[in-house]
Amino acid sequence: MFKLILAIFMTVLLAACGNSVSIDGPQDLKGKQIVDSFTVTVDGDINLTGDLEVVAEGDIKISGSISAKKRGTFMVVLTSKKGSVIIDGSIKTPQGQNGAPDTGGFTVAGGEGQDGGKISISAENGSITVSGTIATGDGGVGGAAASGPLADALVRATSGGGGNGGAVTLFAGKTITISGNITSGSGQLSGTSNSINTQVDGQAIATAAEGGNGGNITAGSVTDIVKVTDTATVISGSGGFSSAATAKGDMADAKIEDGGAGGDIKFIVVDGKKASIADTKSIETGEGNGTAASNATATVRATASSGTGGTPGKLLEAAKGTRKDAGNSGTAVATITGQSAKTDPGVAAIGVKPGGRTTAIATP
Repeated sequence: MFKLILAIFMTVLLAACGNSVSIDGPQDLKGKQIVDSFTVTVDGDINLTGDLEVVAEGDIKISGSISAKKRGTFMVVLTSKKGSVIIDGSIKTPQGQNGAPDTGGFTVAGGEGQDGGKISISAENGSITVSGTIATGDGGVGGAAASGPLADALVRATSGGGGNGGAVTLFAGKTITISGNITSGSGQLSGTSNSINTQVDGQAIATAAEGGNGGNITAGSVTDIVKVTDTATVISGSGGFSSAATAKGDMADAKIEDGGAGGDIKFIVVDGKKASIADTKSIETGEGNGTAASNATATVRATASSGTGGTPGKLLEAAKGTRKDAGNSGTAVATITGQSAKTDPGVAAIGVKPGGRTTAIATP
């Protein structure tokens, strides 16, 4: 009880006072804090219970930790108006919540996966130094959708899309120096989709939504350089997988949307300056992810399509680094009961190279 009262008191105090604040122990915190300066000592441990925004006239220093015990789209925004920001501890946002499944009805739709929490840090007239860890949360898994077996003119199931990974944004009036670890969250897979229609001449449609995209990482300086040392690790999140779709009926259509794209990494420097990137392989963009198999089984007409594999993240304004692979399109199989599948001209009903799309159509 004492800890709860203390946490409430501290939250109200921080929100109300424009003083210098130092957190040197466990503390639940959320909301907007307007202060002169803000410090989390090495013994400080902030548990996010919602979005946290800190606006300080002077310096912000995080030597302890900021994280969340529960999943959710919690955002951390740190802004220093006249000072600098130093991260030699850790800031980690949570994974987004999964989308809710939907089953049983004639038309069903799974819930969307939440995005992972974002982190935004700015020193409007100062520098940013990251020697610790910054990590955003992955997206949540999309909700599954299952419609039928039911008899109707149309039975439709659409799954929820995978949540996007949280983005990381650093903006400084002066130098940004990264010698620690920055990782953005990965996109998550979409829900599966299954539709079965038992009515004569009825149509069954199953659509699996897109996988989530990996979070982007952006670091920009107004007047000076962005420096990445040889001890740094900068890795953007991968795209999410697009899950399976299955449709059965006299007329059946199964479709899988595209796999998620990997997150981009971008260093922005104005006034003709260039980013200073050390000779390191620790800068990697997230890979694009692929799609599952789509299956349509019918007596009159069947179509199946597996979407394009997601593209890998881009390296922008970064001279060195590794760009991962694109995702593969999954198998597409359209079957008329008792017969072999027929495909579009020139398109095989098998998985294709990265960045491709697979389709199949079958009629008696």
